[in-house]
Amino acid sequence: MARNFIWISLLILFSIYSYGQGTELKKLRDSLTKTTNEKSRLSLLIELAKETALTSPDSALQLALEASIIAQKSESEKDVARVYRLLGRIHYDQGRYAEAIEHYNIAYMHSGRINDSSSMSSVLNNIGRAYRRIGEPKEALEYLYKSLDFAGEDTEMIGVVSNNLAMVLNDIGDDSLALHYYKHSLSIAEDEKDSSSIVLSLNNLGSQYDRMKDYKKSEECYRRALVMAEKLNDVEILGLTYNNIGG
Repeated sequence: MARNFIWISLLILFSIYSYGQGTELKKLRDSLTKTTNEKSRLSLLIELAKETALTSPDSALQLALEASIIAQKSESEKDVARVYRLLGRIHYDQGRYAEAIEHYNIAYMHSGRINDSSSMSSVLNNIGRAYRRIGEPKEALEYLYKSLDFAGEDTEMIGVVSNNLAMVLNDIGDDSLALHYYKHSLSIAEDEKDSSSIVLSLNNLGSQYDRMKDYKKSEECYRRALVMAEKLNDVEILGLTYNNIGG
């Protein structure tokens, strides 16, 4: 009975989320049809592509390609890098990791021309994630460590990369170092008071403790995550946490 209640609650939350997303898409499309300014159109195309990347990847790809034409015309290295990051993301989300890496590398090149270290760190992190997906942990670690180098004092980025490093280290069986980076990622999320990141970090840390057979600490992490996840009303995070607890 309790399990049924959980899934009914998740379905209700998902319906609310879907309605909100549909409203946002309509606003973006309406703005796009009314806008003639190229800079504004570029930003709208990118946002619309991001919003539709998972549900309508082919449409998102067309929007991104239209954005790339505007970016190339503007001769702005930053705009071109933005579009190639977007193209990388669309390919990544569809499991086309080689294509994602190719587009991310182009984004990195354009970001490097203007010394945009924030963008370079983000792109290197995404390349590392793609290499992990294709089962190349050595390359994944190389790019993730480089991403940390470019992150500077951007604690949010450091937290994200630390979490991704932990996942790769987990893959290759380096449990102690994986645990270190998961704890570091959680510490940063707590310092930033980023509730969503805290819940995700607690779930990952719980999984790591579970892998190391420290079931008491694992359950503590999951229970803490559940309390926060229920307050957030985030369907995806809530589902992940319930799944881990039911594990």
